[in-house]
Amino acid sequence: MKNTCLIAMLMLELPLKCDVLTAKLGIANAWKRLEQGTCTEADRQLLRHEAAEAYLMRQWQDPSYNRAHTRTQKRFPAPYLEE
Repeated sequence: MKNTCLIAMLMLELPLKCDVLTAKLGIANAWKRLEQGTCTEADRQLLRHEAAEAYLMRQWQDPSYNRAHTRTQKRFPAPYLEE
């Protein structure tokens, strides 16, 4: 996943910082369960969290993940997902 992130950032001419965009196994598994229709409440919570982050980044016209994540955590906290 880090290679995919690096390639995308180079193509978009973004600063080479990939830490917040690096996929985690627990998140990947949650998305897989959502796709297969076997999701848990934590998976749905993750989906609400991710949607809220994306919404704030669009609304603010600000690509700052950290700012959107901090605000989102207050209303839709990201669940702990086992690896």
